[in-house]
Amino acid sequence: MFAAGLGQTVQDNTSGYMSPEYIRGEISIKTDVYSFGVLVLEIMSGRKHYATHNGQTEDLLTYIWEKWEQGTPEDSIDPILGNGLQEMMLRCIHIGLLGVQEDPRMRPTMAEVVIMLSSSTVTLPVPSRPAFLSTYSASYVSCTMTSDSVEYASRNDVTLAALSAR
Repeated sequence: MFAAGLGQTVQDNTSGYMSPEYIRGEISIKTDVYSFGVLVLEIMSGRKHYATHNGQTEDLLTYIWEKWEQGTPEDSIDPILGNGLQEMMLRCIHIGLLGVQEDPRMRPTMAEVVIMLSSSTVTLPVPSRPAFLSTYSASYVSCTMTSDSVEYASRNDVTLAALSAR
């Protein structure tokens, strides 16, 4: 976080675009593909990488991946985009998921991404699990964050986990 002038504070969210291997200090031609994949998914869904909706923090990759696994990726498309080119929008989500796969060897190169985007006849491989999926997505439905703590509540209201800064 840094001061933006006039007492405003701005959070630097660029870490959401960094691939797991880049964070470990490894750079390859697949590093930028990860960032591109996140960007495509943000555009298609109309959501930020990490956003707060109704007081709950959601991460984009978990949200999109859960829709993909449920067989309803169209539910993640931003309604403002309309329904006119839904097949292309679903293809873009598919390509975005290919770009954020946990294993960089499974990600396409940018040259392959260009071919995938420019030809609807190219068959896309099935994406594997994205990197950085939220570990709380399956068992927790409520997440409240403040400047010094995080609180998760379970689906059945039996479990509450509260994490605080020291």
